[in-house]
Amino acid sequence: MKAHNLLTGATLEFDRNTTAAYAVAYGYCEEKGLLPALFAACHNGGVPAFLNTLPMHYGADSVGCGDWAADIKEAN
Repeated sequence: MKAHNLLTGATLEFDRNTTAAYAVAYGYCEEKGLLPALFAACHNGGVPAFLNTLPMHYGADSVGCGDWAADIKEAN
């Protein structure tokens, strides 16, 4: 799974088990200093609730968070 920053052109690459939503959330959280909160959500099972606090946008074929976007249907 790859997440792309549409503003800077940066790319983050994750393994095939990573969801597009997590990939873009990671990029956003890294930029905003929120990685500890994302990791805490991973450890306590609260990722869906945490994602609801972020500026997530879901389309038919992609997901975005801030300046980050990923293709939901990306072949791994």
